Amino acid sequence: SLDLPVREHWADSAALSQYTAVQLFVDRARAAQPNFRVTNANAPALAQICVRLDGIPLAIELAAACVRMLTVEKIAARLDDRFRLLTRGSRTALPRQQTLRALIDWSYDLLSEPERVLLRRLAIFAGGWSLEAAEQVCGSDSPDSTFDLLDRLIGKSLVTAEERGGDTRYRLLETIREYALEKLHASDEYAEAAGRHFSFFLPLAQEAELHLIGTEQKEWLARFEIEHDNLRAALAYALDTDPLGALKLATALGRFWQIVGYFGEGRQALMRALSRAVDAPKETRGEALMWVGLFASRQGDLIDAQELADESLLLS
Repeated sequence: SLDLPVREHWADSAALSQYTAVQLFVDRARAAQPNFRVTNANAPALAQICVRLDGIPLAIELAAACVRMLTVEKIAARLDDRFRLLTRGSRTALPRQQTLRALIDWSYDLLSEPERVLLRRLAIFAGGWSLEAAEQVCGSDSPDSTFDLLDRLIGKSLVTAEERGGDTRYRLLETIREYALEKLHASDEYAEAAGRHFSFFLPLAQEAELHLIGTEQKEWLARFEIEHDNLRAALAYALDTDPLGALKLATALGRFWQIVGYFGEGRQALMRALSRAVDAPKETRGEALMWVGLFASRQGDLIDAQELADESLLLS
């Protein structure tokens, strides 16, 4: 938590500027509304917001982003209403957790319906996403494009954008992602979103496998590392819903796991997929067993490695 203004400084705009919670609010508010100014008139409301949010940076950023739509006084009033409702919830939750949950509820309620839909669907990504991934996995059911809706969510501090690997990557802060994921499950859209997510990353992994043995290896290794959390999430979902698809994805990841030395992770994932995809074609099982045998040998389990390699050779 950032340091908070003491009561005797609430009405003094100059005195408020020394507190880091207020500094963060003002900085983010000016990013959203360049003409924003702290005056002695709105200073008490600003101080109240920071104090009621316990100086939590994420909560302050979310509140500050709303100055484009609401005055500081109205933001403070809405927080009061939301927190009174929250007292009906769990009494065992920490006050800070209640505050943050309440603020995210309130911020979510201010979104348009297309913005809410996109925010929910974006929660299916783990570790961030590209614009192309968002467009293909999340789509848009409204006249507004995914790009336009994503831009609005960035403007409201619910999505962050950063340059990574020469491209723009987007992500949700983990607290926001957990919240949006709950909303995704509650909307009965989870299965469709997870299915689209898997369908996007399976061909990407299969294409990347071909580039990991040539002159583009460095580039594709970097791309795999960036998307590794997404690939893990896609694999976890497919293990329960599409065992053959999970086996294909795990097999496509074999060369990546080998190059970067993730022998234990690769071996475990492939064994789980093999145990569930019992009716997989011989060529798919043969290739998967080849990778498991290789990983077993790298881990020093030579007897298992020999047996797996023999079975792979027989199927091949």
